[in-house]
Amino acid sequence: MPKIVVLDEITANQIAAGEVVERPASVVKELVENSLDAGATVITVDVSEGGLKSISVVDNGSGMDKEDARLAMLRYATSKIRGFEDLDTITTMGFRGEALPSIASVSKLKLKTKSPGKDTGYFIENHGGSIVSSGEVGAQQGTSITVEDLFYNTPARRKHLKNRSTEGSLISDFLSRLAIAHPSVKITYKQNGREIFSSPGSGVLFEVLASIYGVRIMCEMLHVDSKNEQVQIKGLIGKPTIKRSTRQQITVIINKRYVKNNAITQSILEAYRGLLPTGRFPVAALHIAVDSRLVDVNIHPAKMEIRLSNEREVCSHIRHSLRKALQTSLIIPQESEKQNRFELFLPETTAAATEYKQEEFFLEPSPEYPGVALFPSLQVIGQLHPTYILCKGEEGLYLIDQHAAHERVLYEKYLSGFSEGLNSQMLLTTYPVHLSPTESHQILGHTKFLSALGFEIDYLGGNTIFLRGIPDNFPTADAEAYLFDILDYLTAAGAPDRQDLLIHLAARTACRTAIKSGTKMSLDEMRELIKKISSTENPYTCPHGRPTLVLYPYKELTRRFLRT
Repeated sequence: MPKIVVLDEITANQIAAGEVVERPASVVKELVENSLDAGATVITVDVSEGGLKSISVVDNGSGMDKEDARLAMLRYATSKIRGFEDLDTITTMGFRGEALPSIASVSKLKLKTKSPGKDTGYFIENHGGSIVSSGEVGAQQGTSITVEDLFYNTPARRKHLKNRSTEGSLISDFLSRLAIAHPSVKITYKQNGREIFSSPGSGVLFEVLASIYGVRIMCEMLHVDSKNEQVQIKGLIGKPTIKRSTRQQITVIINKRYVKNNAITQSILEAYRGLLPTGRFPVAALHIAVDSRLVDVNIHPAKMEIRLSNEREVCSHIRHSLRKALQTSLIIPQESEKQNRFELFLPETTAAATEYKQEEFFLEPSPEYPGVALFPSLQVIGQLHPTYILCKGEEGLYLIDQHAAHERVLYEKYLSGFSEGLNSQMLLTTYPVHLSPTESHQILGHTKFLSALGFEIDYLGGNTIFLRGIPDNFPTADAEAYLFDILDYLTAAGAPDRQDLLIHLAARTACRTAIKSGTKMSLDEMRELIKKISSTENPYTCPHGRPTLVLYPYKELTRRFLRT
């Protein structure tokens, strides 16, 4: 017998299922994306026991006739493309033609569908890849698919799934992101008959996000609307006051497809650099439109990961656009009770949200928001507990943290010095610095890297060095501390990144040399600090993400003194 054999259809489908159908959420993804490609505007997903017992997807799309329904059960059968050349301009969610046969090969699948103009629908029942029954049936226009006993014939796959609650949560997470990608489609998710999530299907992105995160969170979101020759970005991003412990609440939509792309996610995080504390991440939902010819969605069977031909340009534009949106006085924390904040900001936010109707989403360029908001005009009126500078402004009473504000000023000064050239300034006095063996290894292993940054280091033997020079523009009083800052960075980060180290070093140095809490300042000194921070790129947070100032609005003061 020959060693090489041609696999039968059922075995081939089960192998394909291993790539496409990893868990219940994968089944939901494939089926719902087919519904979207069929033009559905209403999709209902109902799962039982986290999708392990059953998954039902019902839509009001275009449906299929008898011939198409039977063809859909075959591998490589698809209505999405006609040939190889179509792979360069994919605009549909699915296109491989493997979803239905792959799912059917590892489950008991029932399909019922009806296309427009037909008097009756058609049903197919497929168990483990074999059609067991089919025929005409009464049906509403659209398609309904029920998947039961997933992986019943591949128990090894089933035992590696998470518990029912986790599998159900993964489905909920995917559907919520799909609703963000398609605001005009009403998507309802039920578990064991109980509604978990339902998007409004209004075409308004704000309303979709409100159904997911709640209206109160949405009142803390900022609009992004930017376009250049290669990319258009629209969406909503959280103010730095909204912090999450993971990056899971960052949703990136490219050409109406929810995707994962590390470079784009990193560009979003870089826009927030210095605005959020270390280990905290923003909430963001961005729609990105690029030429479909520049997008490769065919690098993974699940079509979740993509490759962009112009990735560098897209990431640069995202960073710039988000940074611009965040350079606004709207991110100044305002002291007010939660219910009052809701009443104050909801009407304006809701009105602005009407721009996000999907049918208008990428048709015409939107007008730019009118420039970066200026730092508020403030008049110093005193110092409190000598830590906070008290100022009055047009909106109310401002409290400025003198240490955080001075940190921001020094941080940008040091970074600017780096960008202008990494020259060294020689120290007037040098003395030996004794290191541990580990510290010595770190320093000696990166001497060229450190020299390029402006550090002049001589090796004396053993674990002893001389620090002779530091980067220009840095204060020389505590030069040795910079060296240990670098050691801390190298220990935590491993492979050094030039820009990341410069930012780390500038932030640590600014913190060390800034005016300390408890330091008394004259009126002239306070005025000078206000003048300096007002001219920084981002005056509203320190380099570590703490706010530099807090606003007590006059409206809030009036309410608290019962002067309404």
